[in-house]
Amino acid sequence: MKELNCNGCRTCCIGDTIHLRGGDDASKYQTVEGLTGLQLAKGLDGNCIYLTKEGCSIHDDAPQECKAFDCRKYEQMFQSWDVQKRMSRSSNPRIAKILSRGRELLREEQQ
Repeated sequence: MKELNCNGCRTCCIGDTIHLRGGDDASKYQTVEGLTGLQLAKGLDGNCIYLTKEGCSIHDDAPQECKAFDCRKYEQMFQSWDVQKRMSRSSNPRIAKILSRGRELLREEQQ
């Protein structure tokens, strides 16, 4: 798989929870304590606090989870799930949009 050429659609940033990992410097970010540890704070709209109209305002210094996310890999993982799990996940509009973008990028790579 080629390196992800993210076009900045920001689908993966909308309404998602971004967890900080061991190598992330929490002092660089506005965070909240979640059920599974520190995570980036969210705005009133439920989106990442660092998401702006222009894109991610901390893109060059984003947490590891953000840097590692690849919608193509998410789509490939989705295809390996059983039908019941796929149906339950694809009914979520946000997840469906991420999967759609991943499929689109995978098709572009095949051409």
